[in-house]
Amino acid sequence: MKTKFVTQFVLLLLIGFGLTNCTDPYKMKTDTFEDAVVIEATITNILEKQTVKVFRTYRFEDFGPVFEENADVTITDSDGNEYPFVQSNNTYVSVNAFQAEPGKQYRLT
Repeated sequence: MKTKFVTQFVLLLLIGFGLTNCTDPYKMKTDTFEDAVVIEATITNILEKQTVKVFRTYRFEDFGPVFEENADVTITDSDGNEYPFVQSNNTYVSVNAFQAEPGKQYRLT
């Protein structure tokens, strides 16, 4: 019983110490940074308009990724069918609904 009390007291003491001593926030700065394009896409086997997101990398101290506007996004399958995408609310959406088919290869350009 006494060890339980001591354990709880020490834990409470550590929590109190931690809360009172963290007064200055640490401002992280990135020393090196590589600007690159990031593509996020999953083409499903459901007949629907597919989506692709195109962003730029960002530094840790920034608020988040920046959407890459006015990109020319197209998916081409191994049969030569092209599926163009248009920009809509920070996402590129296929003009026509399509679905991925097993055995076909797809290329994003």
